[in-house]
Amino acid sequence: MQYVRPLVATTCVGQAGSPASLLLAGGAPGRRASRERARTVGFRPWPASPSSCSRS
Repeated sequence: MQYVRPLVATTCVGQAGSPASLLLAGGAPGRRASRERARTVGFRPWPASPSSCSRS
């Protein structure tokens, strides 16, 4: 069986949190969309930066 890459269209209607924003970005180029008032929230991987970690 061959691996088939279908063209997937993704649309954000309201709010896309961290995992949902990754799915939203996974759509085919030119087929990613979001409404005018939609919010997309993506967080940085932990740790955010070396300065934000406290070392004792």
